Amino acid sequence: MDIQFSAEEWRGLSQAQRVARCQALAAESQRLGQGATDDLKAMYLDLTIQWLKLAKALEESAQR
Repeated sequence: MDIQFSAEEWRGLSQAQRVARCQALAAESQRLGQGATDDLKAMYLDLTIQWLKLAKALEESAQR
C-alpha cells in the first residue's frame, strides 16, 4: 500500500473517506507489525491502535 499523508488532501475528504483511510492505515500498520522485530512490533501495534481510535472518533463525531 502506498499512502502518503497530505493535510491538504485530508481536508478535502468526506468524513466517511477519512474513516476508511484511518482503517486502511491501521490495517497496513498491523500487517507491517507482524513482520517487525520485537522492539518495532510494539510501535506498529501502537500506530494501529491510534489509527483505529481516530477512525472511531471520526465516526462518532459524524453521528452528532
